[in-house]
This record gives sequence, C-alpha cells and structure tokens, in this order.
Amino acid sequence: HAIMCYLVDKYGPNDTLYPRDEKKRARVHQRLHFNSGILFAHMRGIC
Repeated sequence: HAIMCYLVDKYGPNDTLYPRDEKKRARVHQRLHFNSGILFAHMRGIC
C-alpha cells in the first residue's frame, strides 16, 4: 500500500484518489490498513 500511496501522491492529476487533507487522508489509511490487517488475515485462513 505504501508504494501505491506514493505513486498516487506524486503522479496523480488531482487529490480525488489520495486527498491532501489530513483527515481525509487518515480515512484512506484506515481503510487500507483494515484491508491488509483484517481482511487478509481472514482470507489467508480460508485459502
């Protein structure tokens, strides 16, 4: 996720995918870490 955030922040045409506002960016980080921390752990147990 870190590489994706970097690339969108550096090369994205605007801030719709990765907002510049700290509160909105924190929400994006929250969702990304939920995906990697919670969902991945459950999916790993299934496969």
